[in-house]
Amino acid sequence: MTKMERLKGEILDLKMDISHRSSLRIHSILHSNSQLFSETLDPDYFQLILKNFEALSNMSLKDSTTPHYKDEYKKNFENLSFHLNRV
Repeated sequence: MTKMERLKGEILDLKMDISHRSSLRIHSILHSNSQLFSETLDPDYFQLILKNFEALSNMSLKDSTTPHYKDEYKKNFENLSFHLNRV
């Protein structure tokens, strides 16, 4: 299994865990492996995805329980998973 496949699996396993911790984990994976993701995904889309998960990660823990946060997480996760599934 390649590193990209392992990271992709780790990210996709977080789909149902709509929490601040998941946003932090996804942002950490993307940020720590930005070179790999930039080479694999379209760099412009990757930067947008990274920025969106950074914004979710920077929201307060209190806000992470709101419907708005959950909707944003779902929307951004679906965007990320769409691009990962094209790889």
